[in-house]
Amino acid sequence: MSRKPRQFSFSGYLHVSARGSRRQILFEDSADYRFYLSMLEKYSCETEITINAYCLMNNHIHILLRDKKGRISHLMKKLGVSYAGYYNKKYDGAGHVFQDRFQSEAVETDQYLLAVYRYILQNPQRAGICSVFNYAWNSYMAQYDGLSFVDASDIVEMIGGEEAVRAFLL
Repeated sequence: MSRKPRQFSFSGYLHVSARGSRRQILFEDSADYRFYLSMLEKYSCETEITINAYCLMNNHIHILLRDKKGRISHLMKKLGVSYAGYYNKKYDGAGHVFQDRFQSEAVETDQYLLAVYRYILQNPQRAGICSVFNYAWNSYMAQYDGLSFVDASDIVEMIGGEEAVRAFLL
């Protein structure tokens, strides 16, 4: 049976997720997380895709992005291939690192955009790891540091500013 085509997003916003093959650990140490984020930054710039939020958990990832030019498959292929090469070399592995192809869901309303934003950032809190505000591998702090490739400015403005975002995520 052939797979369904990707859902087109009229707004350009997509919630993307991917899981480790057989739910394996994707990120063994801090260097792994940093490598993935450096590739996310590099390839999002190359593909002209805006990253609005992310959360890297040990065996899966979530990304909220805005893709105005339909390049999501290019971004995720580049990320998957570069990370698999890195991971397999570092851990003496072979083959697929990610399970199946990535999942993507169109985000068409402001209400759903805010729900996805909250869902992604609250992932470590819901998993019982730590609060949204203390997790090193989500984009909460990065969106305010002025150095990050993350651009959540439209969402932060929609919520009502930085303090309102903090209350929104509690």
